[in-house]
Amino acid sequence: MVRCKESPLDNQRCFILTILQNAGIDSKCLSKLATNAIAQSDNNSQSIAWWFAVLIDNNPKQGIQELENWLSGLNKKTAIESSQQFITTLLGTRFGNSYEINLTTGLYMNPSDLKSLIKIMHSFILIDEDIDRTKDISYTSTHRDDAQDARDRLLRHLADIPGKETYTALQELSQLPALKKLKVGLSERL
Repeated sequence: MVRCKESPLDNQRCFILTILQNAGIDSKCLSKLATNAIAQSDNNSQSIAWWFAVLIDNNPKQGIQELENWLSGLNKKTAIESSQQFITTLLGTRFGNSYEINLTTGLYMNPSDLKSLIKIMHSFILIDEDIDRTKDISYTSTHRDDAQDARDRLLRHLADIPGKETYTALQELSQLPALKKLKVGLSERL
């Protein structure tokens, strides 16, 4: 999903991307477009994160490592905000809205790439900082709520893929300190 509501420029990007996708433009061209947009973004972290979602949807082998390097070079606050923007752009928000369009290729939906994305997102969208809404009677969903939900959906997508590679990826993830709170759930899936 690509979020489009942020500004008129975001809307233009979304409309152009939708037209290109509907015209059948291949992943190689969309990947090149995203790479060029990232390079020409003038350090606008939200725009860069948006384009990284497009890049990883179309060329995860290139995009995942570049995303990790880019996020690691940002200050903590910007890295957290950018990772939230990235993951909600890639997967959409919990309830979706009329400001989102679908990223259609999903080339990252394999055990290796999902495992890498899970590690990256758990480095910046920390479980210890998750918002617990189970006790709230009513609340307004925030970008952080959507980001932690999207981060968790990566793990569900991985667990839904049958095979030995998934089993191995889940075992590796269960050993990571950042995922200690999820270890029981991961162990149950194995």
